[in-house]
Amino acid sequence: MHCDYSDIRDRLGKPLWFDEAGVPRYCDFHPARCANIYAMEAVLLVITCQMCHEEFRVAISRDDEKDPPLHALILKKELEYGDPPNACCDIGAPTSSEPHRVLEYWSRAHVQYEPPTWRRDDRFEVECVPWWV
Repeated sequence: MHCDYSDIRDRLGKPLWFDEAGVPRYCDFHPARCANIYAMEAVLLVITCQMCHEEFRVAISRDDEKDPPLHALILKKELEYGDPPNACCDIGAPTSSEPHRVLEYWSRAHVQYEPPTWRRDDRFEVECVPWWV
């Protein structure tokens, strides 16, 4: 279960998206703003809370050391965020989220002597509702 960050949300209102740790973000999404500074892949994803069905935009990122890569999870419809941001129903216990759509997919590659540049790839910006929803 994520921290509720109500002290921030109460002052600034509804965030545009939440990062991987459920932190509210008030800027436009860009993969460089994800919590994982080593990320090589990042997505902005629409999810809903399994309990109250409130919709959220959330980020997921992976570095090149983690398996499986995000693009593979998208294709297999196995992409998951986990617990939704703690900004909706007050159920008193952790719940999970249901993924619905990848809004943005970004990746970058290591090229020797060049800084990695984020590139958007709309081939992976698809519906991603898994079999269990």
